[in-house]
Amino acid sequence: MNNKARWIKRADFAALSAWLIASLFMAITALLWFGQDFRSYYAAARVLLAGGNPYNFHELAPALLAATGRVGNYAYYNPPWFAWCIAPIAWLPFEIARAIWMLLNWALWLFSLWQLSQFLDWPRIGWRRWLMFLLATFIFAWITWRYEQFNVIKLTGRLVAH
Repeated sequence: MNNKARWIKRADFAALSAWLIASLFMAITALLWFGQDFRSYYAAARVLLAGGNPYNFHELAPALLAATGRVGNYAYYNPPWFAWCIAPIAWLPFEIARAIWMLLNWALWLFSLWQLSQFLDWPRIGWRRWLMFLLATFIFAWITWRYEQFNVIKLTGRLVAH
């Protein structure tokens, strides 16, 4: 193997490692120090499971307080089907549900990048692809994870639908 081929293999491994480690680091950082929107998703699902109306803040506020120790001004404004999608993990304690939410978002993000690369003419394999994945992760996924939004799930659904 010549020097150029060795350099390319090392660059491929370094870029792949950087992308995977950075994306995992971003997801864990978001879980430990940030977060916001999942609070309302979780509380809305808890209200639905109790037979209430998640759009009624007088019902949502006690669920927010019970789950997170504070109310804030987090009204639920998403469609009801989304709260029903959160319902299976809403049976769990809040922090465990948050960790599952983040793990699901991280895994779906990796899947979405693979799907997206099938549609776009990205480099098929190698360091260029991994660096593009890292850039996309930093630009899009990081802010979505930081605020615990469901944009990664929407992106995955759109990519799978095509």
